[in-house]
Amino acid sequence: MKNVLFLALLVTLSGCVCENVKDAKMSENVCESIMNNQNSKWVNVLTLGIKNDGSEDISDIVNKATADNVLYFPCGIYKVAKPIYLKNSVFGAGYARHGAVTPNRTWFVSEIKTDKSDIGIFNITEQDRVTMENISIRCFSQECAVKVTLAKGNNLLFFNKVGVFNVKGYGFHIDGKGSRPIFMDNITIHGAKDYPIPGVGISCNTADNRFSNVEIMGCRVGMYLSNNYNYGSNIHIWTGAMSGKDNGTWWRGTRSAVLDKGAMFNVSNFYPDTSFYALENKTSNCAFHISNIFYYEDGSTGGSPDFDGIFFKGAPGSIFQISGGELFLQEKGVKNGRTKSIYTPGNNISGVNLKNDIKICAENLFQLILDDTLPDYSVYYENKGLCKVGDIVTADKTGIVEAEVKNEKGAAYSLTFGRGADGKIITEFKSLNFLCEKNPPLEIRQKNDTVYSIYYKKTDDIPENIRFVTKNMSQKFRPLHYGVLRTGMNRPRYTEIIKL
Repeated sequence: MKNVLFLALLVTLSGCVCENVKDAKMSENVCESIMNNQNSKWVNVLTLGIKNDGSEDISDIVNKATADNVLYFPCGIYKVAKPIYLKNSVFGAGYARHGAVTPNRTWFVSEIKTDKSDIGIFNITEQDRVTMENISIRCFSQECAVKVTLAKGNNLLFFNKVGVFNVKGYGFHIDGKGSRPIFMDNITIHGAKDYPIPGVGISCNTADNRFSNVEIMGCRVGMYLSNNYNYGSNIHIWTGAMSGKDNGTWWRGTRSAVLDKGAMFNVSNFYPDTSFYALENKTSNCAFHISNIFYYEDGSTGGSPDFDGIFFKGAPGSIFQISGGELFLQEKGVKNGRTKSIYTPGNNISGVNLKNDIKICAENLFQLILDDTLPDYSVYYENKGLCKVGDIVTADKTGIVEAEVKNEKGAAYSLTFGRGADGKIITEFKSLNFLCEKNPPLEIRQKNDTVYSIYYKKTDDIPENIRFVTKNMSQKFRPLHYGVLRTGMNRPRYTEIIKL
């Protein structure tokens, strides 16, 4: 019965709306907006004398009409020369993913000239519920595309299918205290073609916000989140310069996502792409909780002389908890590969595949290892010979590695490798059960001053998995996890056999 009444009400509202909007197609959000703005009617702005050819400023008419009306903007170009202060929802007839202004979408083109980033093309203050849907916005100078300032909690703001382009100040600047929340879905934000500052895609200083299907391209900082919990899914942030070439000043200031003042970001399918700091925690009580992360540095940093970026940049005590995904890191000096370090001691990172072309040596240790702990891993070999199961990198003057090497027959051997205070290398192999050979089939060979290779002696051609289990290790005196190392992008995992 309730559904029947709801449909009847919807039909009644649709009929009322279509009188004003003519051929406009209502979305579910439009219907919801009408029902939640009981004192407002839905008006096609062309009936108010607004022109959609970009020839006249619309701000005065919109500022007057928004007090009592939900406004619908058909496809076209709308010039905005003064800030608009929304009192009700606005809807368009199509948003763009590209910055080219065309009349077949609903475009708001700013002509606001300012060097202040606290002025918005659209400004929202104190409204309990506002929806912005199916529109594109082009910034002109330092103004925000959307400026939200809320002094009280429990507001509900919905941004859906909104494109923002030529951002020099902020795409969305949301400020307030307590829980709002803000819902942002299907959002595209593009930075300017020069090197603007601050150049932030989304800055949000409220709690309990939701971000989904967000694409931020060419901004200096993709997302800057402050204050408590935020949630997200399917987010791609690329901080390369929109002009196609980068420089050192721009590159060193780029951040995909920054957390500050106790912010926590729970996000899935997150792609922080090509940034000097991909993820940064500004304060100790900030935390990233990420399920499935992806990272790849493209050629947009080609004009930068700097190669010392850090993937995870965190204040002491901050958290990077990551499960699943892939990180791509390349040798210093090649076209890509500006990020030098992804090492994050003391954090919970699991199931993340690291692909790289970096040499295995002590000076690259921080580039090759994601955490203080290594998962067990297996190396698969088909032929007999001395089969490498890993490398031990001795970046410290003293240290120790204790591990177990197991074969598929159940035989297990302990391995101890260390260097004492006198600088001498000590090795010890032991058989751990009655299935073991009398002499443990392990051998260590020195590769260079800091790298020692571990080999398992395989005496037949029967395919076999050889398992390596780390028991104890020093921070900079440790085995590398060969299960995640590759000799190049999309190539087979590294294997090495020395014939007997």
